[in-house]
Amino acid sequence: TPVGCEHWRRTLPELPTPDDPPRILVLGATRAERRPLAIFRAFERVRERGIDARLVIAGRAGPIESTLGEAVRASAHGPFLERILDPCEADLPALVARSSALVHLDPSAGTPVTPLEALASGVPVVLSRIPCFTEHLDGLAEFVDDAEAVREPVYLAAAVERALTSRVDGLALAQRAARAREFTWARCARSTFAVWRTAST
Repeated sequence: TPVGCEHWRRTLPELPTPDDPPRILVLGATRAERRPLAIFRAFERVRERGIDARLVIAGRAGPIESTLGEAVRASAHGPFLERILDPCEADLPALVARSSALVHLDPSAGTPVTPLEALASGVPVVLSRIPCFTEHLDGLAEFVDDAEAVREPVYLAAAVERALTSRVDGLALAQRAARAREFTWARCARSTFAVWRTAST
């Protein structure tokens, strides 16, 4: 059954203006499979190309928190990273909506809810190329191979730059919003009920 994605958007009467300088947002704990170090290396490349961006990583401290911290402290671009530990759920809608891109590398994701929530707020997404994401966001997201993103920071950086560019593209914004409107929790409930009815007959 389809998921819904209007939870964060409906808490915002109006969408805020994206932050300037642009914010690249990462949500979730600092676990190896979410590639936070690779994302930071890509962020360095983005800044080296003259883009005055900021990186925000919001989530619990995970197993590679210290490794990420060491890389950040050793980098000339470390001061442009903001680390938000244990973000409050109530703060997430505005945090996402004010961002210029969401980078969500999660090869074990079971649903596309998080990237769809970003689309509902007009925010472009950079995603792991996995069926869970490609089936629902094909044509409206930047997809990357996780292993390639680790090997080649420039590869991930290019995807992030394309996402940042599309943040101010009116047509792309309308397309993201239109796709997000297809995914409501009311539709999810109806579809789930239909499955139950079918299974019980």
